[in-house]
Amino acid sequence: MGRDMQKLPNEETRRQLCAIVADAILSIRSLARSAGHEQIEDLADLFHNLPTEIYGHGKWDPDLMRGMIAEYEEKYGLDGWTEAFDEATRR
Repeated sequence: MGRDMQKLPNEETRRQLCAIVADAILSIRSLARSAGHEQIEDLADLFHNLPTEIYGHGKWDPDLMRGMIAEYEEKYGLDGWTEAFDEATRR
């Protein structure tokens, strides 16, 4: 078998890890913009604040977030993101 399962991170560690994820997504957005990949840039732009907003950095506004997700889906002819968001937020 593999390594023993580690205890899940505590609240402060989760906050810090979410900040790292947000920074990584910002980097992805920047790289996509530089390379002219609009859809990748838009997706990264859509979600880069989510990991920190859920911990109170900025303003957590699920209605605004849902609307932005719906706009992204409409722009690119996609679906599933709004449904996943609704499921996660029990809408």
